[in-house]
Amino acid sequence: MKKIYFLASMLMVGGVASAQQSGIVMKASPVINHSAPAHHTASQDRAPGDVIGSYSDDFSVPGNWNLANTGSPSINFTINGLGPASAPANIASTSGGNFAWYDCDPQGTGSTVDATLTYGSTFNLTANATVMVQFEQYYMDYYTDCYVEVSTNGLAGPWTQYEVNAAYLPNSFSSTSPVLTQVNISSQAGGQANVAVRFHYVGGWGWSWQIDDFALVEAYENELEMTYSKFSSGTEGNEYYAIPTTQITEFTFGSRIKSNGVISQTGVVMDVEVDGGAEYSGTSSQSLTLTENQTDTFSIITPNGWTPSGNGSYDLVIMSNANETEQLPANNDVAHEPIVVGGLVYARDNGIISGGFSGFTSTVGEPLQIGNTFEFFADEVFGKVQIGLTTAAASEGQLMFASVYIWDGTDFVYETQSADYTVTASDLGAIVELQLGSNVNAVTGDIILVCAGHYGGTTPTSFAEAQATATNTVLAMSVGGLIGGSDPSAIIVRPVFEISEVGFEEELTATGLNIFPNPADKSTMLSYNLANESNVMLTLVDLTGKVVYTENFGSQVEGQYNVDLNTAELSNGVYFYSLTVGEQKLTKKFVVSH
Repeated sequence: MKKIYFLASMLMVGGVASAQQSGIVMKASPVINHSAPAHHTASQDRAPGDVIGSYSDDFSVPGNWNLANTGSPSINFTINGLGPASAPANIASTSGGNFAWYDCDPQGTGSTVDATLTYGSTFNLTANATVMVQFEQYYMDYYTDCYVEVSTNGLAGPWTQYEVNAAYLPNSFSSTSPVLTQVNISSQAGGQANVAVRFHYVGGWGWSWQIDDFALVEAYENELEMTYSKFSSGTEGNEYYAIPTTQITEFTFGSRIKSNGVISQTGVVMDVEVDGGAEYSGTSSQSLTLTENQTDTFSIITPNGWTPSGNGSYDLVIMSNANETEQLPANNDVAHEPIVVGGLVYARDNGIISGGFSGFTSTVGEPLQIGNTFEFFADEVFGKVQIGLTTAAASEGQLMFASVYIWDGTDFVYETQSADYTVTASDLGAIVELQLGSNVNAVTGDIILVCAGHYGGTTPTSFAEAQATATNTVLAMSVGGLIGGSDPSAIIVRPVFEISEVGFEEELTATGLNIFPNPADKSTMLSYNLANESNVMLTLVDLTGKVVYTENFGSQVEGQYNVDLNTAELSNGVYFYSLTVGEQKLTKKFVVSH
């Protein structure tokens, strides 16, 4: 599925069900003047991290680079200061000015990219046994692959690939701008006289890659990089960024650490600190030796994890360390978004919008519900749901609703939903809080799916996505039933531990709307109660959005109604039934199973 990206952020205020919208502020580093490229022999070794000779380029002269693409459409990298429209921001590189960039997004579904960005001159590294490719980048992933490639036969190749950005999950993007990246190519290029270097971007309909301030530098002897880190809790392995006090539980940690240095790193561990170690400090059970370009995994598991001591906002940092003295500490640590304990909001998302979701490629125009699973670590009651929306203007005027399903050991069973809500202009890029039709009584151990839903059409509501998250913890209800994403992003949809003051049925002229039995076989009974005389119409819609049955009951007086419905001709599946009473409409779901 392809997502829509909008730049915004959402911050929870003191754990209360409210939000602010703000832009992401990039801090520019001091400008360093890079010399124009030249091809000559580097005559002396320098300290680790120093540029070898004049082997650097800041893209101020686009003609220094050769561009090619065998994908479809055949669109090359661009070198200027404009940047990709689909990215949250342009790279805030050290040199500023021109940079190289590729934007997959405008090319659309079915497109492919196989683009190379090759430095037009070769490098003589006979005097340099240890060498790294260094560059600054800003990247957003969507099933694309990024490589630094090296040839020791000049521009003719063949090329040896070094993958970069492998730890990114779809719809995740660089945590800082720029990201300083080094690739150790000593084993391939060290001591070679005719070295060529290029960047290679491969994949389908993806997002974007921005590159600047390329250089060949002396390789580090001791250099670790934290390529991935996470925290999680419970049997589902979910991360939670907002946690009501009743749901406090133990967090465990994991990471991947890579050695970019020439010398093997011994005693490599993952260290974790919460609030600088004042709240928690832990070290992985693994202590390993990593050789050049080797990556391994590290973890802290039960019972050695962290359980929050009480309400508050906690800063979490996951670090890589070794016995050797680190020469480039900038990429050793990952600081996660604060974890807020206390308040009424239970959130899987980190509050920062990374994209928008309105449907899969296979579900265009169809009704859909999408949400996160939540594990309950203590009994709790909630009657409201927060839903985050993107800034997509097409969402204005569209209907949406919140829905709740509870896992019964075999399937997620429908529990309740909100009334339909019409999105307004002021809702775009913000959070909307909806009341459920009935309160949900969660018990310890429950796995509950909380969803945001729409009814399809050409411009359905665009729900906000946040950070990449665990497989099969973001689920969708679609035409084919339940869909679990293999590389999902958390949806900004959150249960709120407040009692629903007024169920949606009580807000309508009709109350007590129900179908029984549900699931239905050959027939079922529709029941409802009118508070006063109204015009009433019934509509049945399948999951594709097709209207399969309508009946206009005309004007009906106050009272209880029971209507037999013939479902024998309906195919097995999920349907929505809507009762329109005057100007109001109430929608619920039922299942046909013959």
